[in-house]
Amino acid sequence: MVNESREYSGRQPVNSLWFWGLGKVPGQSGPVCDCCIGGGEYVQSLCLHTGSRHKSLLDGLSMSRYQDSALIVEDRLLHSLRINAPEQWLTGLQQIDREVITPLIKGLAQGDIRKLEIVSDAETALECTSTTIKAFWKRPRSVARHLIG
Repeated sequence: MVNESREYSGRQPVNSLWFWGLGKVPGQSGPVCDCCIGGGEYVQSLCLHTGSRHKSLLDGLSMSRYQDSALIVEDRLLHSLRINAPEQWLTGLQQIDREVITPLIKGLAQGDIRKLEIVSDAETALECTSTTIKAFWKRPRSVARHLIG
């Protein structure tokens, strides 16, 4: 779209992009959580910058009950999304459910974890606490019952 506009106005199309790295490094902010779990080299670098501890996904999940707050970065589905492989994505989601979500839900139900917030890259969030996880057995009620007036 940019090149089409440039060519239409008689200018040369853009054929490269140069990143300039002569800016100032932002001031170091404090850690947003006690420990970051998973996420690979990018998250490791961010942890170094903020002073947070970093653990691999498997090591981190086994020790997450000892954290006040932990950020778990699960990015295994990104590759299958990029290459448009729905079957691979579904298999990966099932693996994440077994290896990550199920142990976290159990920790929540046992009281080892106080709050679990799952945020997608589309900024959709699901929040669950140790109290609300125990209320899943209640039968669904009409939304109209909760309306005021």
